[in-house]
Amino acid sequence: MKTMKLVAIALLLSAGAYAQSQPTAPASANHQGHRNRTPEQRATMKAERKAKFDKMTPDERKAFRETHRQQREAKLAALPADKRAKIVERQRTRKVQRRQEKVKS
Repeated sequence: MKTMKLVAIALLLSAGAYAQSQPTAPASANHQGHRNRTPEQRATMKAERKAKFDKMTPDERKAFRETHRQQREAKLAALPADKRAKIVERQRTRKVQRRQEKVKS
């Protein structure tokens, strides 16, 4: 009986150690972020998005922006409070920097 308990405990411990040693894919493994693209590829994608956006009617653009805004807010709301605060602070900092650059121009 003791042997069975020891074997069971050893099995559980080894399974836990095995699970921790396995590499995990990033949360957005299927998301093709900008970091994986060359500057030329990013410029091409930006031009394609702009062309697609320019073809939209004003109502379609408004709906697109609203949907995109809701998706961003939902994603932000799903984050833990500390990460959310960090992102919001970074957004504010960037907004201030853009305003300062605009004034300089």
